[in-house]
Amino acid sequence: RVATATNEVVASFALARSEAVRSSRGAGVCASATGSACDGTWADGLMVWADQDGDGQLTAGEPVLRFVALADGFDVDGPEQPFAFDGRGRRAGNSDALALQPADCDGGSYRRQITLSTTGQLRTTKGDCE
Repeated sequence: RVATATNEVVASFALARSEAVRSSRGAGVCASATGSACDGTWADGLMVWADQDGDGQLTAGEPVLRFVALADGFDVDGPEQPFAFDGRGRRAGNSDALALQPADCDGGSYRRQITLSTTGQLRTTKGDCE
């Protein structure tokens, strides 16, 4: 379950970065409960959108590219602000890390930290549950 959830998050970030470069305008990833707005927590799910105006925020009319509802039973720590990529695929904004682990984790090494560098590269590291 942890590997599947981590892969969904990583794939969403990869899609956002790819779209940002393809369109040369930008893209973003935010916490979403509904898949149509940045309106939930990271444990609800995440949404990828094409940032057509390049402001790093979802605005009316910008297309949603993907929505992933995470499976129940995960604790996800992430920033309040969305993750954003500029037109060259670099991180735009201050959001740089997201961590997830099973809610019922008993101290095993099931925590995954997903870190986004300033150049837009992702790094996933394993750690003990908190």
